Amino acid sequence: MCAAGLHVWGLDCHGFGAFSDPWPEFADPATAHLPLGRAEDASLQLEHAVRFIVAGHFAARCPEGVDRMVFFAPFAERVRRAGSRRLPAWRLISVQDQWNGFI
Repeated sequence: MCAAGLHVWGLDCHGFGAFSDPWPEFADPATAHLPLGRAEDASLQLEHAVRFIVAGHFAARCPEGVDRMVFFAPFAERVRRAGSRRLPAWRLISVQDQWNGFI
């Protein structure tokens, strides 16, 4: 995409990826907190990133310079099933877990 002349930004959400800062809650047992990285947290992180790169201001000021904004891996609401279990704040995810999530 960059080679095509597009400006591309990759955002690393807090607590995910090899180079992101861990959540402070990672120092506690996973059962001590509610799940991390929910939409509220993610939207705040996105807000900070957008403010940093000034994408929102640029799009409002120069709409002819923005064809579209694409969000990879959007957060979606899942339908809760009766008897669903309470998730821990965090857990280790294996390569197989990642694969299962994509298929």
